[in-house]
Amino acid sequence: MASDQPVLIQYFYPVLFDDRVREHVVRDGLYFALGRLARQAVRKRDLEIFALPHCRDRGVAEAVQCGADRLALRVEDRGLQGDEDACFHEESQLSHGTVRALQRCMIGVFDSGTGGLSVLKALRRRLPHRDFVYVADTARLPYGGRKPAEIHGFACEIADFLCGLEVEGIVVACNTVSSTALPQLRASYPVPVWGMVDAGVDTATRATCSGRVAVVGTEATVSSGIFQRKLEARGLRVWARACPALAPAIEEASPDVEVLIRHYLRDMPRVDTLLLARTHFPLRKDLFQKVASPRVKVVDGADTLAAKIAAELEDEGGGTVRCYSTGALVAPPILSACKASLSSPCLSCALIEQRALP
Repeated sequence: MASDQPVLIQYFYPVLFDDRVREHVVRDGLYFALGRLARQAVRKRDLEIFALPHCRDRGVAEAVQCGADRLALRVEDRGLQGDEDACFHEESQLSHGTVRALQRCMIGVFDSGTGGLSVLKALRRRLPHRDFVYVADTARLPYGGRKPAEIHGFACEIADFLCGLEVEGIVVACNTVSSTALPQLRASYPVPVWGMVDAGVDTATRATCSGRVAVVGTEATVSSGIFQRKLEARGLRVWARACPALAPAIEEASPDVEVLIRHYLRDMPRVDTLLLARTHFPLRKDLFQKVASPRVKVVDGADTLAAKIAAELEDEGGGTVRCYSTGALVAPPILSACKASLSSPCLSCALIEQRALP
């Protein structure tokens, strides 16, 4: 045996200390350790917190993914960019097997842009432990000037994507889609689908004392007449105005938002309630209140809708928020406001290419 030892050392030494072999040994050991940690993270329901922050190596991200039975979110070569609160990546094809352990408690929310974040904020107040996934279709913003069939097509693409993530329900945080396509969506998907119209009508009905209500929204929402019909059916007098340029201005944090609000409300008759029938508008509720005067109650349906959903669902989950965008991510001032208002322990943002939608 003694005579064999030098031979073993002769062959073993160069193999063990060859740079390529050593790299694989170290990498495989790291992957194994990360896989064990990822499994623990799944059991503790904080995989998202473990997998995303400060992960800048694709191999590490893939190790977490494999070690957790493909439950972690994949990351491209360039890794995550941004800060501790909002991690951006550009994964063009999202895995529909993402974090299955948490999906049973996940609610999907979508809008044509960031306006639906006002609804998501209300939902998180009522359901702080629920996990949410939010989709902003910023590549095709605004929806208001589009035909109903086109709006329905966009909504179905996003609903297909959310159902692929196995969400428990879908919140249409868009008054335009709620006004033109909600019945079709409810008939097409096996999960509950909630919309904005009835919540807005209920809120305005409770708020008004004089029975005179003004409604502002997109061209599609106002031309559908659904808010007017439902409010008038309750004996209220309604004035409605489309505000096509306002949502893009809010989305871009334009300094002209107040000027546009004054323009659209210049002919508003004497009312005591102003219903914001577009989810972007509550993001600048302060300016609507300033222009409309203190005697007018400026309301929207977000909290009413959130209360309805909270009454139907248990408040369980990890309390995470994941935001996706089909186009350019939001302007920094709005993003900062979103991060501050959502105050999630794990807020991650991603870019979805349109071809990645079903």
